[in-house]
Amino acid sequence: MRILLVSYQSVLAGSTFSTAYLAAGLATRGHRVWLACRRGSMYQKLLRDSGVELVELPLKGRLDLRSAIRIAGLVRQEGIGIVNSQASIDRYLTIWARRLLGMPARLVHTRRQSPKPSLARLQGAFYHWGTDRLVAVSRGLKDELVRRMGIPPGHIEVIHNGTPEEKYEAVREADPSALRRRLGLTGEEFVIGCVSRHKMQEQLLLSLREIDTFQTKVLLVGIREEELRLNRSEWPSGHDVICTGGRVPPDEALLYYRLFDVHVLPSVTEGLSQSLLEAMSLGVPVIATDAGGNPDLVENGRTGYLFPPNDLSVLADRITLLHDQPSKGRELAEAARAMVLEEFTMERVLDRYEEFFQALST
Repeated sequence: MRILLVSYQSVLAGSTFSTAYLAAGLATRGHRVWLACRRGSMYQKLLRDSGVELVELPLKGRLDLRSAIRIAGLVRQEGIGIVNSQASIDRYLTIWARRLLGMPARLVHTRRQSPKPSLARLQGAFYHWGTDRLVAVSRGLKDELVRRMGIPPGHIEVIHNGTPEEKYEAVREADPSALRRRLGLTGEEFVIGCVSRHKMQEQLLLSLREIDTFQTKVLLVGIREEELRLNRSEWPSGHDVICTGGRVPPDEALLYYRLFDVHVLPSVTEGLSQSLLEAMSLGVPVIATDAGGNPDLVENGRTGYLFPPNDLSVLADRITLLHDQPSKGRELAEAARAMVLEEFTMERVLDRYEEFFQALST
């Protein structure tokens, strides 16, 4: 197959990695794959020597007709049969390319995050009109697209994100001692981690105000202190909080998991979280909000713990339980890693996309 992926994103984020894994995997399987992205995008580093052909486009905004014209022209020139857009600006431009410019390819939008409430129904009608199908990366996200955007269930295919096992081989062998010393850790602390851009980490900090029987070290990886919507006076006393800043190299970000006793993801807008997949793959017990695609990964009490959004008492109870019962954390982590190896490998993701794209092409 000849497949064009389009993504205007250029930031270090889980969705960027998921798109890169998909593009590289399809190319490895013998498909000819192009990825249209902005100049200076992270994809130029992530997809180097992958066999994916990168196409630089401005992708300036939803009305960037110059980019839409170039997308339609590339499809005609190369005989591309499937166009798969990955983010918000791309969705508009590929619909313009198809509906206004007659782009002769099947159009699929992959949705990786929950829709925002404003204009959701109008946007849903536009996506339904403009595409052949949508892909949602979790069952929870599909339910939100149906409920909030009014997209018919039959128009949406669920294909989970995956994570490549080889990504973790070097991390498991690496020595985190230097990172531990840099952070002033002795190895005796109970460390709570969150590897994410700003995604409601305030819930985690506020929940710790309810814990006074033990102290924790909190590592917020990938976020700056000024991004938090809390003054320092509102931070939990008796608990030490470190924000690493917004630019953490991917290999170093993975090494942080080796320091965590538990990984907490307080986001309420997840499609299917790469950070949860990373924590589970590296044997770290997880706690996440019962929202979006998190329940697709976290079976409460078996592969991790869920808590209702903004229910700080439940989150505090989950953290306390894992502090008091380390054996329970090990049990959750073992079950989670086994689940990822069974259900969320890149091989399984690529099988599903190949099957889905081939069915659309016939």
